[in-house]
Amino acid sequence: MDEYFFIHYKGVIPMIYEQLITVFLGIHKDILVAGVEGSGAVSKQDAYSDLDITFLTTDCEKYLRDDKWLDYFGVRMIMQKPGPIDLINGHQIHPFLMVFKDGGRIDLKVGSVDALDAYLQWESSIQIIHDVHQLVLDAPTPTEESFYIQQPSEQQFTACVNEFFWLAPYVLKGIVRKQFMYVAKHLQWMREELIQIISWSIGEANHYAVNLGNAEKYLEDYMNSRDWNMLTMTYRMSNYDEQQESLLLLLELFDRYAPKLAVRLDYRYAHEDGVQVINYISTKIEAI
Repeated sequence: MDEYFFIHYKGVIPMIYEQLITVFLGIHKDILVAGVEGSGAVSKQDAYSDLDITFLTTDCEKYLRDDKWLDYFGVRMIMQKPGPIDLINGHQIHPFLMVFKDGGRIDLKVGSVDALDAYLQWESSIQIIHDVHQLVLDAPTPTEESFYIQQPSEQQFTACVNEFFWLAPYVLKGIVRKQFMYVAKHLQWMREELIQIISWSIGEANHYAVNLGNAEKYLEDYMNSRDWNMLTMTYRMSNYDEQQESLLLLLELFDRYAPKLAVRLDYRYAHEDGVQVINYISTKIEAI
């Protein structure tokens, strides 16, 4: 067993999981390769990080017939079994997502050893920790590259801008009609488009070599405090006054980021559409 697993997970997940994985791989000789992915593989884990691990075996069906073998890892509080993850060339790996009663979590995946090459190309953060027959001739160096923000095409950028401004009048309509849930849902959709623009802006400013993490959990690290505080205030939606303020903040932030990004990318920006929507909403709000 490679020392990697112990170096990177000691003190991060309960010690028993390190020992359990080691013993499990030692017992199950059909598992020829194991790899760790995600935050652990790139040394960004903390005490709440999942253990993302994949077993490649000569007998995949044995692990898919029932779930009893998973009891080995501990008493589960809850488990999910999403559908198989498709890899290239028709290969698949099968996930078992487990949260244990002690709070630990293992996202375990099982696949055929025939899928090894496809697995190694699945994402960039893979760190091989177990290779019985040295099947991995050129072990990859784990990086976050698979999760870097990608530069949008002009079509993607234009669609994002259009969708944002398309949604804004619906928010106003819902506020006027006192349709709380309708307003909240449309504000959520507007915010998603804004966060996309902000994310692309961060990517562009960092040469598209930045990973904002799942659900943009590192977004705050790349925003100035003024804009971050404005963004967080758009989540205040407990009454119609707050929803109205959230709408105005979203419009202000979008107008701050989107035109600048268009210039940096040399993309056309629908400036007139934005001005018309903003003016319309401002006028209507003054009349409420």
